[in-house]
Amino acid sequence: MIFDLPPYLVFPPLLLIFVVFTLMGQGGSTGKPRHRKHQLAELDTVLSSASGRAELVVDWMRFTEIDKLELVEAFGKRGLRLDGQEIVGREWRLRFTKQPASAGESGAERPQPIVDSRTRLRRELTSAQAGVDGTYILDVGRYQDIPSEELTRAIESAGWRRVRVSDAGMNAVAIARPGAETVHAGHGPFLEGPSLAELRAHPQVVERARVITREHGFDPLDDNNLDTARQRHKYWARRFNKHVGLAFLFGILMFLGLGITFRSFEPADGEGFYISLAVTLAMVALFVLVFTKAALIRKRRWAEIGATVTAYKELSTLAEKPDDSS
Repeated sequence: MIFDLPPYLVFPPLLLIFVVFTLMGQGGSTGKPRHRKHQLAELDTVLSSASGRAELVVDWMRFTEIDKLELVEAFGKRGLRLDGQEIVGREWRLRFTKQPASAGESGAERPQPIVDSRTRLRRELTSAQAGVDGTYILDVGRYQDIPSEELTRAIESAGWRRVRVSDAGMNAVAIARPGAETVHAGHGPFLEGPSLAELRAHPQVVERARVITREHGFDPLDDNNLDTARQRHKYWARRFNKHVGLAFLFGILMFLGLGITFRSFEPADGEGFYISLAVTLAMVALFVLVFTKAALIRKRRWAEIGATVTAYKELSTLAEKPDDSS
């Protein structure tokens, strides 16, 4: 029986289970959001500093207890309107810009005419560009007055498809082009940074991409190349996750087998000792086998997509530098 085993043989597998499930639970956001009152006080401070500024960028993740519409209204009272948003790493950046005063009103801060939500949705879907993960994050909270069925039709008519609820949570939905490969956190780390469309806007990046194309035989700014990299990343991620799961299972059985073996001594147990020893050695062999295969899978994955990943990171870093061509 397992409960007859000595503690030093029972605790290791239990500790392994605890560690694995703890790490699995860290996929989402960590830390409890600050109380709404605290965030409202911080928002008042930000609004006070917004006076006289033509543009202000705010990380919505600092105000998770405040609805985005409430934020937009608060900044609107200061003459600032939501002019764009982007998700960078763990930040959800909202860009607010100053609304020009009407003619004849010196210094008056009058909001511009509000564009109806359907027009705003159509404009956003038309100008949207998929990120390196193959998706575009659509904040459906901005279009709460549009029925869900109509919203879905608008997304599809604009040449997009719903993929999933975004990892950013709340009212965010990940959409992608039909046929495009997409990745998410469950597939393991891939790439983070600007979209290929944003990279193409930098002349120095385009020039460096031409050099990479000549030297390595692939265009790092080609959408099809990145789509293939995402596809292969998902393929190897599924295989890697399967082997890691098997290694975990065989590791647990290996610990239990060792305990049973050490409790079965000759001559009292007779052949029971040899049977338990054989089973334990089999678990050890299987553990080593699947663990080794998991490591090889990581190497083969990198052999396939490593060049694309390296090139993207180089171009992304280059895009952050000022253009010296002028």
